[in-house]
Amino acid sequence: MTLFISASVLLMVYPMPRFTVAQGIFWAPEHSQVLAGADCFVEEFVALQGSVIGRGEVIAICDSEQVRTEARVAKSRLKELTARHRAVVGSDQTEANILKDEMQRTKAELALAEQLLFALKIASPIDGVLFLEKPQDLIGRYVQRGTYLGYIKTNDAAIVRVLIPQDEVSEVRHDVIKVSVRRAENIGHIMDAVILRAVSYTHLTLP
Repeated sequence: MTLFISASVLLMVYPMPRFTVAQGIFWAPEHSQVLAGADCFVEEFVALQGSVIGRGEVIAICDSEQVRTEARVAKSRLKELTARHRAVVGSDQTEANILKDEMQRTKAELALAEQLLFALKIASPIDGVLFLEKPQDLIGRYVQRGTYLGYIKTNDAAIVRVLIPQDEVSEVRHDVIKVSVRRAENIGHIMDAVILRAVSYTHLTLP
């Protein structure tokens, strides 16, 4: 009887610890993300998964017939306009001014086309270790400009986004003592973490 009472008192004074376990996703910082620079087909990867890579080094080579055609057409158009402008600049100032405006627009189109042409070679944004999202599935795949392909690992702290069950939100907000994370590919390795921000999310079900 005495032991039971003592145990009850201890439980009241020292409540058993609670654990909240939730799955999350790694969120690569924007400056480390590897993105497609143009609408294109991925042809090959020059850098290997897990390799150390420097800023500006080529990771993958893509191709786009549309981008190449637009660059070629704009360059040819600018050459034609320049020749026509030279032919009338001394005799027809009105026509010369019209052609000059067209040349400016075509120069802007050519600059954009050349920028996209250059972007067909996807380069590393920073120094670090290359991590690609399923590179074996990307070869031959059509990707749009801005498509996320992977990221560059650095020694900077990683960000993980986690969705907490509604009935455990209060405890996580107010009673957290320690936070730790484990990666799916290495579940035995525990890493310390901190909560940077908590955002409320309400799901609405429409009739």
